[in-house]
Amino acid sequence: MIDRSAFILNASPAKVGFIVHSNHYVAYDESHMLWYGIYEYAFSHPEKMDFYVTNTEAQSSLLREQFKKYKGIEPTIVAIPVSGVDKLYFPGKARRKHSLVTAGRLMLGKRTDWLVEAVVIAKKEIPDLSLDIYGEGIEESKIRERIDELKCTDYVKLCGFQKLDKVYQKYEAYISASCGETFGVTFLEALGSGLPVIGFDKPYGAQIFIDDGKNGYKLTCETVEELANAIVRLFVEADFEAFRQHSYKKAKEYSIEEVEKRWKEILQKIR
Repeated sequence: MIDRSAFILNASPAKVGFIVHSNHYVAYDESHMLWYGIYEYAFSHPEKMDFYVTNTEAQSSLLREQFKKYKGIEPTIVAIPVSGVDKLYFPGKARRKHSLVTAGRLMLGKRTDWLVEAVVIAKKEIPDLSLDIYGEGIEESKIRERIDELKCTDYVKLCGFQKLDKVYQKYEAYISASCGETFGVTFLEALGSGLPVIGFDKPYGAQIFIDDGKNGYKLTCETVEELANAIVRLFVEADFEAFRQHSYKKAKEYSIEEVEKRWKEILQKIR
């Protein structure tokens, strides 16, 4: 397998598979496609590739359409998740009431400051609401300053980087304000602990892991106010037990066994 390769020499008789691990294009119109830089060679020379792998079926489908429209070809493209759940996690004791969790790199595109602001607004309706933020990154100091400015240090916490597989089940729900995820590993981890999820309707994480109204809310309006409204709606209106069971059910679709099965299928196919 290769990843981010710019050139392939004398690969034969080996088979070549290319991993598409992030958004694969910058822009396109009716006649031209601008591929994301690190994929330019691999997409411009499909004759050198035996297959391509994306994280989600949605991305695979789009890539197939683009190859057919702009290059007139139909290469082998498969969807194999970059991650899977090894088991489902159930809480040993009651989850902390009205508790939210988020996790990931603290960077601009994650818009973690929006979550802080949304929780401050929603707390007016849910007095014991709390948010724990896991992760590290270049935006950490700005987020900390925003927490101080909004005087919410007693219920919004920066928890640093931690192994979270046995942490999610302590909380009642997961929330994200990210402007996009190629896959959304933390979304999947949250589902594996039975958490309902709130996020924006952006490729590809929220789109594949949230079934709107069944295990969370997929928001089309990207505002802090909409996040706050969704938080209140979740804790006031939702059938939490039904939402949790639906999250567990979706997590099972991404078991390690299922990921291994997909790899075996494509490797057998190209042999």
